[in-house]
Amino acid sequence: MEEQREQRRVVLRLPAVEEASQRWEETFGRDDFNELERFGVEDVELRVGVTASFAEFHYVVRMDGQGRVQLACDRCLRPMWVPIEFHELLLVNRGERLALEGEEWEVPYEQEEVDLMPFVEESLYLYLPMRRYHGMDGTNAEDCDAEMLSYIKEGEYRGEMGLDEDSLAKLAFLRKSVERNE
Repeated sequence: MEEQREQRRVVLRLPAVEEASQRWEETFGRDDFNELERFGVEDVELRVGVTASFAEFHYVVRMDGQGRVQLACDRCLRPMWVPIEFHELLLVNRGERLALEGEEWEVPYEQEEVDLMPFVEESLYLYLPMRRYHGMDGTNAEDCDAEMLSYIKEGEYRGEMGLDEDSLAKLAFLRKSVERNE
C-alpha cells in the first residue's frame, strides 16, 4: 500500500486577520494533493488568491482559483489539459468545537490558526468537469485520437446491427471499396 505523504497546509492566522485584512496567493501542483487519482486528475497547475477579513465576529475568506488540470479524455482516453476556475466564499466562526462543514466552519475560541487546504481541495474537486473530452471549453477536438474514435464508432455500429464477424468483415471490405472509388 502506498504511504500517504503529509499534506500541504494553507494557514490562516486569525489574530493577524483581526488586525487587518490579509491577501496572498498560493500556487499548487500535483504533489500538494493526496487524492487526485480518485477524481481522475493526473496533474494540476493551480493558483489561488486568498483574501481574508474580519467583520461582525466572523472571518470571511474568499478564494479565487485559476489554472488547469490534466484529465483523461472520456472518448479517446488520452491525457488532456482542461482550464479550471473557481470563486468560493468561506465563513469561519469561533465556537465551542471544531466543525469544518461546507462553506461555514467553526473553530474553538483558543485556536489561532486555520488550515484552509481542505477547502482548496474541496473547491478543486467540485469544479472538475463531469464530462471530459477533447473539444470541450478550452480544448481542441482535433486532439482526440482518431484511431480510438474510429474503433468506438465501429463498436457502436457492431452492437447496433447485431452482426457476426463474417458479416462485419464483408461490410468492412465493401466500405474500403467505396472509399477507394470516391
